Amino acid sequence: MSCWSWLGDDGKWVQYDSDTMDLLDRAYRKSKKKCRISDTHSVNLRKMVQYRRHDKSRCRDVKREDSRKRAPDDPATWAEASKKPRVDHAPSQGSSTEQTAPQTPEPKPAPAPTPTQTPPPMLTPAPPAQTPQVIHPQLAPQQILVPQSPSALLSAAARPADRVVGRISKNAVRLHKDLMNMLPEPNSPKMWEASLINDDLSHWEVKLFEFDPNSRLFKDMKKFSVDHITLWFKFPEAYPVEPPFVMIRKPRVGGGSIFNGGLCVDILMQNWSPALRPSAVTLQIRQLLMEGDAGITGPRSLGEYSEGEARSGFDMAKRAHKNDKNFSS
Repeated sequence: MSCWSWLGDDGKWVQYDSDTMDLLDRAYRKSKKKCRISDTHSVNLRKMVQYRRHDKSRCRDVKREDSRKRAPDDPATWAEASKKPRVDHAPSQGSSTEQTAPQTPEPKPAPAPTPTQTPPPMLTPAPPAQTPQVIHPQLAPQQILVPQSPSALLSAAARPADRVVGRISKNAVRLHKDLMNMLPEPNSPKMWEASLINDDLSHWEVKLFEFDPNSRLFKDMKKFSVDHITLWFKFPEAYPVEPPFVMIRKPRVGGGSIFNGGLCVDILMQNWSPALRPSAVTLQIRQLLMEGDAGITGPRSLGEYSEGEARSGFDMAKRAHKNDKNFSS
């Protein structure tokens, strides 16, 4: 087992306890990126630093040294001692009437090193692969950065629940295809742009642009210097069997079948189909905002809806929609 130490405030190296060193050693030999050593601390095995899990700015240097010294009771030491050549002592005087000339013992080949004698090779963690990124020619610099390899986006953005041993869940594959489907067609006007929130493939931010100049929403946006409407998409584990939750994040738009940020849209309720794509949902929400007389009532409406508000409003609209099929706001 290697010797692991961390650098204290006084500039001296302090060894970890044996259990922690064993935990770090096993993680290091498996080329893991990091190792959690306690409820509050982890070690980055590539940068060789220890940090607090909830405050990564507080770091300490960590070093690893090979432990080549063995204790006297180590079985490997016994094995080496048993392989040392025996030395025959000369007979004592008077034990024999004949004097035998001393013989030079023939050199014996050195014993082959056993697995316990060979120190483990130093494992140098491979640097993280950097996936080259390209920007769609029709997108602004602030829009989606699309990795050239789809698997790179899946491995980086898939939720822990999507990481099944040896494969990626169908849910993540479908979400990746849907995200690529949100890219605009070449030479087409930019009606929206989509991006991930906190690199979470199940949580999107969609910004809506270019509304009908004759609509109330367009005039209110121009009046209050608002250039886009922000939507949030949150996809459940059962997607696409179950619909995503869609809400207006900001500004606090009212009217147009909007209930505290929740949206009364039939395809997100009883008329949902797994064949529907987020792009089709986004298109219908755009039409609903323009044709449903949605607007911004004043400067106080420039804030944000919380997710709790939006879910409460959506549940209220869903109940009303279920009780009255002709329900409309």
